[in-house]
Amino acid sequence: MNLGEQSCEAKFSDARRKSQVIAGLLPRFPAQQRAIWIAMLPFMIHSEAP
Repeated sequence: MNLGEQSCEAKFSDARRKSQVIAGLLPRFPAQQRAIWIAMLPFMIHSEAP
C-alpha cells in the first residue's frame, strides 16, 4: 500500500466516522434539519472519499 492509498483510506474512514457521528446526532435535530442532513450525507461521504 503506497502513501496515496493510505491517505485515501484515511479520508474514507474519516468520512465514515463523521457520518456515524452525524447519524448519532440526528435524533436531536428537528425533522426538517434531519431531512437536510440525510440528503447531504451521501454527498459529503462521496466528496471526501475517492
